[in-house]
Amino acid sequence: MALAQSLKIYHDASRMLDMLYRQLEQFPRFYRYTIGERMVGLVIDILEQIIYANRQTDKTAALVKLADMIFLLTTLFRSCVNNKALSVKQYVPYAELLESLGKQATAWKNYSEMKAKKTGANSSGQGLGK
Repeated sequence: MALAQSLKIYHDASRMLDMLYRQLEQFPRFYRYTIGERMVGLVIDILEQIIYANRQTDKTAALVKLADMIFLLTTLFRSCVNNKALSVKQYVPYAELLESLGKQATAWKNYSEMKAKKTGANSSGQGLGK
C-alpha cells in the first residue's frame, strides 16, 4: 500500500484545494461564505476520503463515496459558473482537475472490485477436492 500522499489523486485534490483558496478571495462575499466555504470543506473531505480509502482492504465502498463527493463538487462549481461567481475561463482548470479526479477514482474503484473478485474466487476454491 502506497502512502496516500504519494498518489496522483491526492496531489490533484491538494492542488485543487490550493487553487480554490486563492480563488475564493475573488468570489463575491455572498458566494465566498456560502458555496465557497462548502466547496473548500468538500475538497478537504475528498482528501480525507482518499486517505481512508487507501487504508482499507476492501476499498469499494470508500471509493463509491469518493466518486459521489467529486460529483457534488462538480455540481457546486457549475453552480458558481451559472451564477457568475466564477467565469468559464476561471472554471477550466478546475474542470480539468475534476475530470482527472473522477477518472482516477473510477479506475481505482474498478481495480479494487476486480481484485476483490479475484481474491474471493481464489479463497473460495481453496481446499475443495483435496
